[in-house]
Amino acid sequence: MPCGFSIPDILGRVAPSRPAILDDGATGWIRYGALATRVAAAARRLACPRRSLVFLPVANRVDGVVAYLGLLAAGHVPALLDPALPAGLMAALAARYRPARLIGAPGEERLEGADDGPILHPELGLLLSTSGSTGSPKMVRLGLGALGHNTGAIVEALRLGPNDRAAAHLPLHYAFGLSVLNTHLAAGASLVLTERTLLEQGFWDRLRDTGCTSLAVTPFHMEILDRLGLDRVAPPTLMVITQAGGRLAPDRAERIHRLMAARGGRFYVMYGQTEAAPRLATLPPERFAGHAGSVGLPLADGRFVILDGHGRSLPAGQIGQVHYQGPNVMMGYACGPDDLALGDVMGGRLPTGDLGYLDADGFLYLTGRANRYAKIAGRRISLDEVEGMAETTGPLAVVETDGRLLVVVQGGDADDLDGLRRRLARRLRLPAAALRTRAVDSLPVTAKGKVDYRRLAEEGA
Repeated sequence: MPCGFSIPDILGRVAPSRPAILDDGATGWIRYGALATRVAAAARRLACPRRSLVFLPVANRVDGVVAYLGLLAAGHVPALLDPALPAGLMAALAARYRPARLIGAPGEERLEGADDGPILHPELGLLLSTSGSTGSPKMVRLGLGALGHNTGAIVEALRLGPNDRAAAHLPLHYAFGLSVLNTHLAAGASLVLTERTLLEQGFWDRLRDTGCTSLAVTPFHMEILDRLGLDRVAPPTLMVITQAGGRLAPDRAERIHRLMAARGGRFYVMYGQTEAAPRLATLPPERFAGHAGSVGLPLADGRFVILDGHGRSLPAGQIGQVHYQGPNVMMGYACGPDDLALGDVMGGRLPTGDLGYLDADGFLYLTGRANRYAKIAGRRISLDEVEGMAETTGPLAVVETDGRLLVVVQGGDADDLDGLRRRLARRLRLPAAALRTRAVDSLPVTAKGKVDYRRLAEEGA
């Protein structure tokens, strides 16, 4: 059983002289002792008699980390938000939830309205958005126990230690990016926080100059790595790649596994959801060969079950709805301030919304999303299956608009798109008029690096 971590007290486990964080604007490393001092000072500034909800638009900077840990240490409940969220959306969220807003320049935070605001359940520790940068009011309610347990389980699964150094480019308001931060601090490791992207040469120069050993990516980032050529851009110190944030095509996973193994490194396929604090499973590199295409085994103390449409467990090999049970499951969702007083309504059980099956060894294979279905010409069609059968040379996405399928292809031309539309219509046994195709220069993605299906549907309507 992995050791859990108290997120607010996470810095006390590490020798003060060890390097902790370096960000884009820093001239030198912030060491653990200095980071602990800054967090303690922030907690004192933010202290007030009433435990409060605080909105924290958090950038990938040391100041953002200090504010996040300081709020937790002071006993408050931060809601981590995208700092690029438009002012109107931020104002609408604030009007709905009535937080004690975090305002002022870094180092000058103060709580406003701490005498008022929503009642908070004593086990509630953190709010994360389910929607990236859309400004949806739906939030995930996470307990500190769930965060601490998942942090410990990931440290154990990835074999993290003090000599690891993460290239922390994923946004901290994104559960995967926050998990990279929590796990590396818990392991006494170091992080290079950056707001650069993988497409910038400066990103790779930074990894090389700072000796980064690990990189966390989504399927979208894997496409970029394929285009750039991992061996060409990655510094020799980069020995670990972890992938989550969506299902990775098996051939691409196989390729990156071989590349990392050839350099003596490790590639971990992972499966996660914000609702699970946030990671559920990992495929260890030493088990990859026998289970290619799988997202792996559940993390410590977790369990997957596959259910049919009537809630009955299915045997190995049969596709059904993926459900997860474990101590890292959220307390529930919040859509407004009254929900923040609620206790745990999930009971450690999470219907993931994914479809998949378990093999005889208990490894999980995902086959699609339960809610990625459309009814076209009277037929129920899996949009993920349509994506899989569309043979193109570039990335694509399929959505449903106005009762028709819309196939959006990155970099396609008119003749190719028309042929694709007709081929898909034949395979799906649909009239050609039931499908549309469109070419784009680049598929839109969310802040989490996933295809933005909502935006594609809205633009194609």
